[in-house]
Amino acid sequence: MPSVFQLTSAAVICAVLMLVLRSRSGEFALLLSLMVCALLGIAALRGLNTLLQLMEQLASLAQVDALLLGPLLRTTGIALITGIGAQLCRDAGAGGIAMTLELCGGLCAIYAALPLIQAVFDMLRELI
Repeated sequence: MPSVFQLTSAAVICAVLMLVLRSRSGEFALLLSLMVCALLGIAALRGLNTLLQLMEQLASLAQVDALLLGPLLRTTGIALITGIGAQLCRDAGAGGIAMTLELCGGLCAIYAALPLIQAVFDMLRELI
């Protein structure tokens, strides 16, 4: 996985190029933004397997069912993807679409978290 310095450097270089391109061709600036976001996302995902293994170990130590990690990871992924997509929409001048995407992402995150919420209710029933 690339270092944070490498990822940040690539993002800053892209932002400077976008400033130059935006005045000449806004479409190319948006395409550059999409491309760099995709490449940064792919680079960041390289460490995902290590993170998943660590979370499974932590769940085992805490005596928590590893299946409960799924909703947590899905909810986090939904939030990250929705945030990136919404910001790209704002960069393209589509603020209304960005807001709608954030709303839909929030609803999807709640839906993804339902098994976790159900597990909490089940634990509470056992305590009562």
